[in-house]
Amino acid sequence: MPPEIIPKDKVGDDLWQKREELLTPADNPEEKLETYDCKNFDPATGKCLDYENRPDICKRSGCVDPDSTESEEAQFKRLSEKKFIKIK
Repeated sequence: MPPEIIPKDKVGDDLWQKREELLTPADNPEEKLETYDCKNFDPATGKCLDYENRPDICKRSGCVDPDSTESEEAQFKRLSEKKFIKIK
């Protein structure tokens, strides 16, 4: 991901930190996915610490949709069932 696409926090620092891993979907080994950690992600709750001010890229992501008729648990389950292979 180009550095200019990585969202910034309120003081202009990168909101995401790139992980040292590369994933590929088991059903599409030609696709490669970089992974990042977000400074605003609370791993204990699974929620954004600054939800109201989250960047546009986060609003368009495949995360849980609060307006969905599907429960959060069902959404997490569906999203987590996709199999990935760690290649780095």
